[in-house]
Amino acid sequence: MIRTLLLPSTRTARRRACWRIALLRRITALAVLAGMGVPLAVRAAWVPVEATETSYDYIDPASIRVEGSLRRVWTLHDLAQADADGDRSYRSLLEFHCPEARYRNLQTLFHAGPMGTGRLTGRTAQPGAWRRVQADSVAATVMQRACQRR
Repeated sequence: MIRTLLLPSTRTARRRACWRIALLRRITALAVLAGMGVPLAVRAAWVPVEATETSYDYIDPASIRVEGSLRRVWTLHDLAQADADGDRSYRSLLEFHCPEARYRNLQTLFHAGPMGTGRLTGRTAQPGAWRRVQADSVAATVMQRACQRR
């Protein structure tokens, strides 16, 4: 009884309605899988900042957020080999005060896999103290790119 109230009366119209409902369910399922099944680190467009023999540093330009003279941006520190704690990469949310050339770490996520993948092994969620950006450092390069965003 309820089904007949929700679907059109002709057989062809019911088939079309059922087909559309099935298609919408599939599209919704794919969107959920695409959005939740892939970690943020994999979806991010990591742009290289600096590389050494032991590590690589990246920035996600799409993650830059502007709040007055402050900029927030996600960075990735990828190690060539796991550290003593078994971590292979760290994702950090950094906040920069552009006019004063200072920054602080808002959050860090530690991963067992490369490029922010693998098991999440730890996190820090307390904002760190403000530090002055040192010239010719990774932080200086990240700040330069983040502070260009208006």
